[in-house]
Amino acid sequence: TIPFPTPNTLSFLIKDCLAIARELCGNLPPATLQRQLTTGMLLYMVGNVSTEFADSEYARRCLHLVEDAMATGGHDEDCRYIELILSALQANDMLQDTFPVAAGGLFCSLLRFTAPLGYDILTPREVRLDAFLFGEEAGRYLAAVDEEHDDRFLLKLDEARLNCCFLGRTTKSRILVDGFDFGPVSQYR
Repeated sequence: TIPFPTPNTLSFLIKDCLAIARELCGNLPPATLQRQLTTGMLLYMVGNVSTEFADSEYARRCLHLVEDAMATGGHDEDCRYIELILSALQANDMLQDTFPVAAGGLFCSLLRFTAPLGYDILTPREVRLDAFLFGEEAGRYLAAVDEEHDDRFLLKLDEARLNCCFLGRTTKSRILVDGFDFGPVSQYR
């Protein structure tokens, strides 16, 4: 069990994550698709919550860890299955759009997915904040859902036996994580 951080350690961790986010997101190419997301849309991560970051950009640039690439062979089938389910849900208007969690982990993928909008998310306490935000394990996708389709979306994911994690909502050009203001989207783009 990870003890709940004290205000001092939490403040340090948030500052550390801000610095990491600025470094990792600074060179992101712009998203190639024009997304139709609006403020207030619900954001989900479909797939398993991961604490893996050994072979991520974060581990290489910030922790200076050099590991062999993670074995992703087992993830290929999972990825195809998740993509198939999400495509069907999108075709049936149960979700607005999807985006894979990739380089820069959840933080940078959310930034690319929602820009020029921002996001306000909550993170699970039982997972290290840096691992949750910057881990790049394959097999996770972001989904934007209108509130009116939320129940049907969750029901279909349950029927497909897919895990999902409610993250938060899209915002108007700011990034908030656990109530802490990470600044405007323009600061990272």
